[in-house]
Amino acid sequence: MKEFNTRESDFSTGYFSVDNLIDNYELSKKLNSVLTSDELFCHFQRIQKSENDLLSNYYLEFFNIVYERMYDTDLFDKGYDLTELARLNTELHKQKSYLLQYYLLKLTEEEFIKSNLNINGFKSLKKVLDSNSGAVLSFYHWGIFQLMIFALIVAFEKPVALFASREATEYQQKVLEIYFPSKKHLFKTLPISFSSIRESINLIKQGYLVCILPELSGWADSIPIKNKKNFMGSSVVTPEGAATLSAYGKVPLFRGYLEISNEKKILIDLKLISPKVELSKENIRENTLNIWNDLEKLCYQKPAMWGGWEIFDRIQGKATEENLSNAYK
Repeated sequence: MKEFNTRESDFSTGYFSVDNLIDNYELSKKLNSVLTSDELFCHFQRIQKSENDLLSNYYLEFFNIVYERMYDTDLFDKGYDLTELARLNTELHKQKSYLLQYYLLKLTEEEFIKSNLNINGFKSLKKVLDSNSGAVLSFYHWGIFQLMIFALIVAFEKPVALFASREATEYQQKVLEIYFPSKKHLFKTLPISFSSIRESINLIKQGYLVCILPELSGWADSIPIKNKKNFMGSSVVTPEGAATLSAYGKVPLFRGYLEISNEKKILIDLKLISPKVELSKENIRENTLNIWNDLEKLCYQKPAMWGGWEIFDRIQGKATEENLSNAYK
């Protein structure tokens, strides 16, 4: 199977690249002030489409890679139309950049937050964070998942820490400082390392919500490939990072994912996996499997929404965790 370079696939080039999200902030802010929401959305959409039209070969390659990786599961055997699913996933990939820019701008508006940021499970997590207890959130590679951290910070106004590659955490920090300067003190970055594990446990005790993708252990890229499970008919690596942090921090474990509705609302779904993960190998493993089983159920419901397809070879254990963490970008 051909290797797909995710280092170059998300937000690295074009008008809505990471650099331009930062450098063009004042221009985008001005556009946001003079255009209606629908006008701004359509304007960004047109820019993105003009760029996408120049990248037809790239998106054909992306489609083929996603199709092959879907075929490596039991989706075809279960009767799913892989051609349509790969097309929908490719369309989502085409939209990510301009949607990220659009919603970053909208999340700076109080009225938008009140009317268009809907969080299922808000009260459950807020109760935990309001008690000055931290929590761990395993957030899924789902939809425009790069928005999750920003949406959580503006919604809860509680400190949040993120595990990801150093490059990805630096980009998140820069975007937060530009778009949400009054909230930059609420964000900590945790590059993949053992020292970050220790720091995260201290942050949890200070009331932080520590966020980590289920594909990451959090501590190193040299951890042996182990703890595999059957996931949609394929064997995948299931790191125990989120459950381990919850156990050592003695705080609840949640999972979450983000979608954009047809009405252009941000929808976040939060679910309590465990109010307390016991500090034992068996219970940590059990709660890790609970997360992956929950993700598997979602993937069967909406396969095209999962962003894990483009890195599915890595999730299967064919690459290092360092490469996996770069997928956060």
